[in-house]
Amino acid sequence: MTKPKKKRTDLNVPKFVIDRWQSGTSAKDEMAELLLQVNNDKEKFITELELIVRKIKKFVLHIDEGWYSEQEMKSELKWSQTRISGAKKICDANPALTRCNQYDGVKEYYVTVRETAKHVHAQENEHTEKTIQKATDPVDVKKDDFALLDKAQARSGNSSIKTLEDHITKLDAEYVKINEAKANGEAACSSAVLSARAVVEEMPAAATSSVRRVAKCSLGDAERDMHRLGKKFRLRLGVPLSRVSLLNNVQIALLFMSSWIKYFLEKNLWYFLCGLQEPDEQRCERQLGLFWERFRGISPNHPVFQRSTADLCRTCPVLVHGDEGRSAKKTAIMILSFHAVLGRGSQPSTTPGPSCEESTTQELNFLGHTFATRYLLSVLPRAMYDDEVAGNFQRLLGHLVPDMRRLFEEGLVSPIYDKKFYVCVVNIVGDWPFLAKAFNYNRTFGNSAKRETSKQVPKGICHACLADRPGFPFEDFESEVPRWKQTVNSIPAYTTTPVLMTLAHDTDDPSGFAGQDYFHGFHLGAGKIFMASALALLNYSFDGQSFQVRFKKMEEKFFDWCSHHRQHPYIRKLNQDTLGWPHATEPAMGGWSKGSTTLCLLRWFVCYCHEMRDTIAQDSLLFMSWQAAWQINKFFSLLYREKLWIIASKAKEIAAYGRAFLRLNGRCAKRAYDENRPLFMFMPNLHRLQHLMIRMEDQARVSTWVQNGLMWSCQVEEDFIGRPSRLSRRVHPRRVIDRTLLRSLTAAHRQFRSAGLLRDM
Repeated sequence: MTKPKKKRTDLNVPKFVIDRWQSGTSAKDEMAELLLQVNNDKEKFITELELIVRKIKKFVLHIDEGWYSEQEMKSELKWSQTRISGAKKICDANPALTRCNQYDGVKEYYVTVRETAKHVHAQENEHTEKTIQKATDPVDVKKDDFALLDKAQARSGNSSIKTLEDHITKLDAEYVKINEAKANGEAACSSAVLSARAVVEEMPAAATSSVRRVAKCSLGDAERDMHRLGKKFRLRLGVPLSRVSLLNNVQIALLFMSSWIKYFLEKNLWYFLCGLQEPDEQRCERQLGLFWERFRGISPNHPVFQRSTADLCRTCPVLVHGDEGRSAKKTAIMILSFHAVLGRGSQPSTTPGPSCEESTTQELNFLGHTFATRYLLSVLPRAMYDDEVAGNFQRLLGHLVPDMRRLFEEGLVSPIYDKKFYVCVVNIVGDWPFLAKAFNYNRTFGNSAKRETSKQVPKGICHACLADRPGFPFEDFESEVPRWKQTVNSIPAYTTTPVLMTLAHDTDDPSGFAGQDYFHGFHLGAGKIFMASALALLNYSFDGQSFQVRFKKMEEKFFDWCSHHRQHPYIRKLNQDTLGWPHATEPAMGGWSKGSTTLCLLRWFVCYCHEMRDTIAQDSLLFMSWQAAWQINKFFSLLYREKLWIIASKAKEIAAYGRAFLRLNGRCAKRAYDENRPLFMFMPNLHRLQHLMIRMEDQARVSTWVQNGLMWSCQVEEDFIGRPSRLSRRVHPRRVIDRTLLRSLTAAHRQFRSAGLLRDM
């Protein structure tokens, strides 16, 4: 293109084009791209190319210079001998750069120590006269060109204005949120004291109000004084702290269950533990009487039935929960709490509650703020029950359990009704690590095989049975009655009786005292692996040559569905990292941390496969995983719609869906193994789910009513665990136990008032 033409001189290009072409490879690439952009139009190409942008770089130099002797260049400037020789050579060539020091006569050289510079860019746009001439040529403008341009501009303007207005609206909303957060934000106790002092100083009239008491608090230990004020002005629940001794005579504070129950009786809040909305002694007795009547059908030999019917109607069933939260610097902190079995349901209802005559409702305890429905017993930092002081946790339980036994055996007298009221701990609940620690189990999930073959005889993975021991595989999901079932309660999973087993429990089913948990079993356990494997399979059904392209399309489908169905998955992306599936040769383990994410992904997977059912081969692994997902989704959908007690026939139907999932999941694992795919890994949590489902079937055979396994599910407890844990991060490590308990009581007081449990006196 740039070569001179002798015959067709009209094809010759200007010299600046040739110069530009010969200036380098990058210039050639730019010119080639420009030629394509103008559709090989020569005149447009030259016109565009004549627009020259010159970048002028201007430097502002900062030079550090001075007179230095040879010794000073070596000692002060730390120059090498080579550099010193070079500097001397240059200076000796110019007499103006050398001199003798006026004080000692030492020869000095004027050298440049360092140069620094700043540069600025200036741009100049230069058009040649040829371009201007071409621009003044008459242009052929069609009649409708300006009309079309006006319409396009109008559309663009409206769109831009609307987009800008939307952004402004969002900014206004964020501004309101920030202001609300600032208004409701928590501040240090010392800053509250300083603020109170400033108010008293500015407005002397405030000295006669409660502000004066805050202003008098010590800045050295402001939180201590603020807690005293909170107690004085009844801004904290009146549950007293007690002190007990641990190893090495360490004293810690805790809240006994009896202290909580005494507070409930004094404030006439017993009805709240019975799942009612208002005080009513007769309805409370009917509620508790009904609970124990149905409980007798599934556990007739429980010690609670040794007492009279009148005492049963004043015995409240509770669950004790424990788990580790995250304290300062991500260290663990053990949180122990309890809550009533009876509550206000599992989902908000638009229908009014039962009338006074209608006292047969038995609801799960899921609704309400957890500071109002869960009651803290103790907090223990990991450093106080780890390594050399590992026995402290059992010693702590050794202080709490006798108090619980006294509540069951002796009870407390209500100052309002002048009757004795009792409390019965029906189950200890929590995740598997907590149960293993609390009961000192030697058969836990940690004993599961890590390799294909092992020299040691398997110890067993379940505290309730001998599953995973020789002859009792836990992976048997096909049999109606798996072999391990005959070993339930045959051999205890501990060598010495744990202190928790001294509480009243059914001696015919001692392993059932530790409540199994759907939330950790499926939502955060087997369900994560199942859904990660199913989505890994589904990824191959999308178009694209790479994982990234296919995952992007799947991600768009998923989040569109979430937006349309108002689902909150608590994940921002759906890719290989989300599934915990780095390579196709590795198992998909599920990389999310929220249990609700598992259910959200499950629902979408079922819906999407239903939409694409015509494209899924019925003999494929994807089809089988879809059927398994449908079964477990149906299981949980029906289970969450039930109350605390389920009719036996309905319980059998629900359990059948769960058992079908376990069978199909096992077949998926076998099929994946045959196809050399590392998907649908078997985990001990599947065995835990099987226990829960078989338990429903067993209870349905002997009783008209079956316990809803969700009463042991810990998703609400997970919310509660986070609250004292966050409070523990904001206090000094030395006082973490006392301050966390006191702050929790203060926060609970606010929620008790919000729930209408406390009223102004």
